Amino acid sequence: SDILSYKMRLCSGLLIALSIAEGASAFSLVHQPVLFRSPAAALRRSPQKLFRIAEQNAGTSGRVGLRRSGGLIAARAQEIGIMEGSGPLRKVANFGILAAFMAWVTFLGPDVDPEGTKTFFADTLKFFQGQESPANPILVAIWTAFPLWPAALAGLICPLKPKNQALPDTPFVAASFIIGTAAIAPYLALNSYAEGETDSDSTLAKTFGGKPAAIVMLVSALAFLAFGVGVFAPNDINGGSDYPIDVIFFTYLKGFWSLLQTQKVASAPTLDCVFLWLLSAKPLLEDMKRRKWFSGDAADWALFSSFMAAPLVGMCFWLCVRPELPAISPPAPEPEA
Repeated sequence: SDILSYKMRLCSGLLIALSIAEGASAFSLVHQPVLFRSPAAALRRSPQKLFRIAEQNAGTSGRVGLRRSGGLIAARAQEIGIMEGSGPLRKVANFGILAAFMAWVTFLGPDVDPEGTKTFFADTLKFFQGQESPANPILVAIWTAFPLWPAALAGLICPLKPKNQALPDTPFVAASFIIGTAAIAPYLALNSYAEGETDSDSTLAKTFGGKPAAIVMLVSALAFLAFGVGVFAPNDINGGSDYPIDVIFFTYLKGFWSLLQTQKVASAPTLDCVFLWLLSAKPLLEDMKRRKWFSGDAADWALFSSFMAAPLVGMCFWLCVRPELPAISPPAPEPEA
């Protein structure tokens, strides 16, 4: 068991290192090119280098205007959706969630019943085969519904990705189907929600952001929810037993609470889903703003809160009912000085 624990901690440490490296590289990408970091950084460059960089980037990075004022050269970037990255608060919050999740999985999560952890997947397979199994339906529902979280998040973030964002979304989204929070948190800490033309026509955006996928996700989420609370178990409604659904659910819940306190196979995916729910707040809010369903008044906050109050189901419901992104009008031409 000591060797197994060492291997698990080693793997978790590697995941942390990869996440930090991934985040650091993404951070450097978000803030490129250096010319656009700040006016002070631009002014520290020599005039020749400023003109050369502007000339190189004028065709690909937007319209760059250079003008002399008081003997100084000011570089002014006029581009729709210049990569501003994210503010420090979002970076700290998202990387804090990542650190908390990795710390729990690696060191803090209870694992007083390693044998139960080892037999969980075999018990789950027996459960789905209709055999006698001690698998808890709530935990089974959390594990089987887990892929819906990254799929729904992809439906939110991929259509909003600015076309000129250097930070790719594909590797983060793909990895999130395997390691969840550990993959998507760095992207959500560093991506941009800048106004302007977006990648709404990308393969990921069309796959996860379309209405057919949203309907499938919503129906699946509702089915897993019903399964977890005992709707499909023999009960007094379907005539399978004399037990009401609330008694069945509280029986499931009692067993699930016991598993949370003894097995990482229960606490880790549950915490992962909780963190994915927290991480979905910012993309959901930005998506509602972009689609003109949120202007900041009390009614809009109530609507946003109603979507967040139903984890996963609310997000999938929004994906089903949201309108199309409004068309982006081309920018007005810059008058020549």
